[in-house]
Amino acid sequence: MLKLDIQRFEEMGYNEGLIHNLINSEQSAYDDIMTALGDKMTSMVGEIAGLWYAGNAVTFFNQYLKPVVDDTANVTTQQFENIINTVNSAGDGWARTTENSYGAVSFNASGKQVDVSSIKSVDGNGSSYMTKGTTSETFNTRLNEITQSVSSALETAKSAASNSGFLSSENEGTLEQSLATIASKFEDMMNNIRTEFNRAMDTKEGAYKATETSVTESMTLG
Repeated sequence: MLKLDIQRFEEMGYNEGLIHNLINSEQSAYDDIMTALGDKMTSMVGEIAGLWYAGNAVTFFNQYLKPVVDDTANVTTQQFENIINTVNSAGDGWARTTENSYGAVSFNASGKQVDVSSIKSVDGNGSSYMTKGTTSETFNTRLNEITQSVSSALETAKSAASNSGFLSSENEGTLEQSLATIASKFEDMMNNIRTEFNRAMDTKEGAYKATETSVTESMTLG
């Protein structure tokens, strides 16, 4: 719970606009993160869908990537909702302390999720294959872009809290801790996704090589 810096507030007077500006900045940062976890992730999946057709691709994206991305999105939503609700509460307290009224700003939760339905086990001709180099390069490039988007949004949210003119240093630290929780969750998610992706790719490559060897041996004339 945020604590009011009463002395500071009495010196500067009540300014509802400062509170609303902070909330709007936090909401905007949240929206950017959800766009990265929803729209940008979905776009990346669509690119991979044209490069990797395999049963384990379907398994990786449906049973691993989507659940962990959606879980991170849910944590992000919970943290930002808590931040905005808490700032509203502190704003209301500031208003009452200075004999003013406060108009709360509601948090707008996003319903965006990553869509992995484009991933198929076979292409339109019934073939299963992958282009490992291109697939890996595309996957990692897009994840880096998503990471940059999320990092930028979190930095914006942190800067807004630090420069709001509304929060004490203690209050700023409280919000920064919530943002650090999101950052840590996102970092863990990305590291785990990369690890599982590489494992899935290596497994499929090994299966292809084993099949190639088996076919070659079966066609060898004695």
